[in-house]
Amino acid sequence: MSLSTRLPLSVVGFLRTYVDSLEKLMLMLLVHRAPSGTVSVAVAARLIDVSINQTRRIAAELADRGLVRVSRADQVELTVPSIEDRLALADLSAWYIQDRALVLDALMALRRPAS
Repeated sequence: MSLSTRLPLSVVGFLRTYVDSLEKLMLMLLVHRAPSGTVSVAVAARLIDVSINQTRRIAAELADRGLVRVSRADQVELTVPSIEDRLALADLSAWYIQDRALVLDALMALRRPAS
């Protein structure tokens, strides 16, 4: 069964476009679910279980794509560029809660080079 018949195409497209690692996925979901849409780098590092420097690097990569903004105070703020991407992220979050294994399988499948 193809990914698109299990996950919405918007979710698959969001993963394909923006998320190339489990750590990026975890940071995106964390910031998305934060009540203010903002989380500190230190808290994020602790919650996704990576170093602060690695979390800053991941946040910087997401910022380069326009998904987050990193403040001088080391706060990561959600800045998804379009309504479509925001809705896809909301769907991704819901699917992750509903079927984490499916989302992780999709992420791994998308990371594999085409044969």
